[in-house]
Amino acid sequence: MPTVAPPPVDEPRVNFGARVRESVRKRARVYAVQNDVELQDLLDEAVDEYLRARGA
Repeated sequence: MPTVAPPPVDEPRVNFGARVRESVRKRARVYAVQNDVELQDLLDEAVDEYLRARGA
């Protein structure tokens, strides 16, 4: 079962407003529940991975 790495302990969380398609939101929520991860951790990891893949 895939796991999502937790964010660094010493880094504070900030609000990040974005709108996504309803189907994406639903898939993310289902994945988070099925894999026992917090949705915010899943999203943090997804955005981080996306940016790293693009050299940002």
